[in-house]
Amino acid sequence: MAISVEAILSDARKLVLRLKEHDNSADCLIARMQSLQKQLEAMKQVHILYSVAFTYKYYKDLIHEYRKVSDIMHTCV
Repeated sequence: MAISVEAILSDARKLVLRLKEHDNSADCLIARMQSLQKQLEAMKQVHILYSVAFTYKYYKDLIHEYRKVSDIMHTCV
């Protein structure tokens, strides 16, 4: 079975086209993953901000309750 130079070149061209398609697909996937990573980081920052705000409000309310109990205790003594 003889393989012609034209057949080898044809196969090489097909391979190059497929490699370009795969390269483009990989570039798109990388860009999408980078976008998702940025979104995830933004979500983490929002979560941290909400956590800090919630923790601050929780401790503020807790201190307020302690002060109320302390005032009641002082009036009872």
